[in-house]
Amino acid sequence: MEQQATAAGRNLYYEGQHGTEDADDTGQRLALVAERDRLRAALVKIDAIRNDIIGRQRIGWSSHVYPLVEALGEAGFEGMGYEEAKAQAAKATEA
Repeated sequence: MEQQATAAGRNLYYEGQHGTEDADDTGQRLALVAERDRLRAALVKIDAIRNDIIGRQRIGWSSHVYPLVEALGEAGFEGMGYEEAKAQAAKATEA
C-alpha cells in the first residue's frame, strides 16, 4: 500500500480537504508540479545513462553523451554553446 502524508489522520494532499484555492495559487502549484515532473524525467534518463556507463565500463557519444545532452535540454538546462564550452575547457587546461 502506498504511503500517504497524514497529520492527525488527515491526508494533506487530498485537494477537497482544504478550502478553495485561488487561480494564481493553482497556476503556481501546477507549474511547480510540471517542473518537478520534467526534472524527475530527466533524472530517470540520466540515471539510466550512468548505469549503462558503469555496466559497460565505457562511454560512447551516441549511446551516452548525446542522450545526456538531450535529457538535460529537456529539463531546461541548455548549457553552453560549442565555442563557449571549448574556450572554457581551454582555460581550465591552462591553469
